[in-house]
Parts: sequence; C-alpha cells; structure tokens
Amino acid sequence: NTGRGLTMTTQFVEILESPKLTPLISLCLVCLILFYRDGGSGGRQIVYSSSGEATNCKTTTNDPTGASSSHPENKGNSCELPSCELVLQSRLYSERCGTSPAKWPLLITGTPRSATVYATNLLRSHGMKVQNDWSNPLQHGSVSWIFAFEDTDNFGPARTGGGTFQHVLHQVKDPLGSIASMCTEPIFSGESAFLQRHVYMPSFYEQPRSLARAALEFWVEWHVYLKKMKLPTYKVENVTAESIFQMSHLEGVFHETAPQVSSSTNARKHRPPFTWQELYTLDPRMATRAWRLATEFGYEYPAVDFDELTCLPSVPVCQQEDAPVKAQRKCKAGTHPFPRERISRDANLRKSANPEGWVDGGCIEEKTGNNTYVGVPG
Repeated sequence: NTGRGLTMTTQFVEILESPKLTPLISLCLVCLILFYRDGGSGGRQIVYSSSGEATNCKTTTNDPTGASSSHPENKGNSCELPSCELVLQSRLYSERCGTSPAKWPLLITGTPRSATVYATNLLRSHGMKVQNDWSNPLQHGSVSWIFAFEDTDNFGPARTGGGTFQHVLHQVKDPLGSIASMCTEPIFSGESAFLQRHVYMPSFYEQPRSLARAALEFWVEWHVYLKKMKLPTYKVENVTAESIFQMSHLEGVFHETAPQVSSSTNARKHRPPFTWQELYTLDPRMATRAWRLATEFGYEYPAVDFDELTCLPSVPVCQQEDAPVKAQRKCKAGTHPFPRERISRDANLRKSANPEGWVDGGCIEEKTGNNTYVGVPG
C-alpha cells in the first residue's frame, strides 16, 4: 500500500534510532525512506509522450529555483510534477498520467472541519455552482475533503463515478482550532475504513484509543499527502473568493456583489482549540510535523517557542467525558524528547501568506510542443 508507505517515514526513523539494529538493516531502511520520499520514482523524473509512454528518464538534481535538469529549455521556470503514482490516488485530471477525463472544472479539498462548507457558500454567493462533500458535484465542481483520494467506496453518499477535476485546490485552516473541531468526526467509526485505506494512523492500533491523538494524526497525514501533490494552496481565513475563481479559470461566472456569508456555517460544539503544548503532549513527533506544516502554510505563533515545549502531566482529551480513559503516554511530564534540533527559529524566518491568503502556487502540468509534459509554477 504505497499511500501508507508514504506516511511511515516517522516510524522508520524511530526504528533507525534503536541501537539493536545491525548496520545492514539500517541501510535498507534508509533506502526505503529515500524511495518513498521521492514518491517511488527513485529520484528520477519521467518525461511522457502524448501516447503515455515514457520517452526518457533522467536523474534530476535539487535546484533551489525549482527547475528540472531534464528540461534545460525550461530551467528557472519549471517545477517537478508529482509522480503519477501519487496523482492516480487522487481525483486530479492528468493527461500525463492517463487519468479518466475531467468532468468538472474545480475541486477544493483539505481536511474535515476546515471551513469547506463556508467555502462552498462563499463561492455560491459569487456565482459558482459547487456542492459540498455530502452531495455529488454540480456544474463547476465540489468542495470536499472526502474527494482528496480516488475511492469508489468513499465515506459518505457523494460519488464522482470515476470522473476527475481539471483543477484541484488545497484549502488549509489553522490546526489548533481545526483539530479540536475534528474531535467531532466519527474517526473510529464511520470514517475508519476509508481513512485506513489512504493514510497510516497509529492510533487505530492503540488500546485504549485516543480520539484527540487520532485527530492530530488525521490532520497531519491528510495534509502531507495533499502537499506532496503540489497543489495551489491557500489559507481559508484570508483568501478572497475572486482569487479562487481566477485560479480555477472561472472568472467568467464571478459576480462582484454577493450576500454576506457567515463563517460560522456548519459550526459544531466542541472543546476549545488545542494549544501547541497539548498537541505536543499527545505526540511530540506528530506535533512537530503539524508545527512544520502550519508554519509552511503561513500560520504564525509569536508567543510560542516550540523548542521549549514540555509534556503536560495529563494527556489532553477531546471531551471532558473522555478523561477517565487513560491514553498511552508518548513522553514523560516535563520533558522535551523531540526534536533534538531547534525548529522555532526556522519557522519564524518563513514568509507569511500574501494578502489574499495564497501560500503556494502549486506545480501545474503543461504539454509542450514536442508532446512531452513539464511542470510550471502556478
């Protein structure tokens, strides 16, 4: 299961730290990490002809400009596309990867409880015909966390019938409130089988289970996959409706004037937002990954020094009634076991999102004149 393998780097690193392993086994695990990190491509970029056959395979080198060495004519203005192995797990249309035809212009996806219903209503108010994740797509598409992965038996009643979307956008929301709201999701019941088909979540195998830890894992692993897809990404708290229309090439249906849309649409009663110290207590390694993602998405926490966080005496829970359940501890109270290197300073040096909320233009597939495909920064 490649989808699961892609999310197991942290577990591999934990194994590598064991002094009991022989150097040979350690070397094998390092090779596996590098393989999955590169999307199973072994660090090579494959250029496809219009027939879908590979015309050449050249090893690419890391270039700070994002340019691919296999396309010298585009150097300085290109990016490396996600592997077809990743794309075929999604509902993004790709001629390069031989997906089914695109039926709709736009899919906006993220995690549950990340204001997808608000985004649906906002776009509708400006003229876009889209549906939320509990119904089939409308003329212009869908706003659905569920449609992040291609799955003929996905969670919920909505289906795409194998159809794909011409454009897929990645919507993010501040993790502290989003993860707290995800505590209301049926992670261990209705969504369980669907989630386990696509991401690896250790909480499913722990006894007793911690819903709070599962929500943290869910947020991290879902966004890790979407980030690997190199999709145009925005913060829902700051994005403008017009910029979404522009990014999805639907400017022609945009209405400037629109009724006001409430940001509290589909709100659920849940615990207060988590603090970073609470997430760290749940799982130091997973919280570190969440912190890095959040700062890459442009969220700032000037009052938090992640490097100084220590684990609390008790493990946080989703609801007060969960308190009697003694979840497994990942660290001793008062300690900071991970990471060993300092990361708060690096996070503070990252650039924030632009005023319209966009944090990444993504890598867009384009066909060249000689029937090959290249990635162009969005």
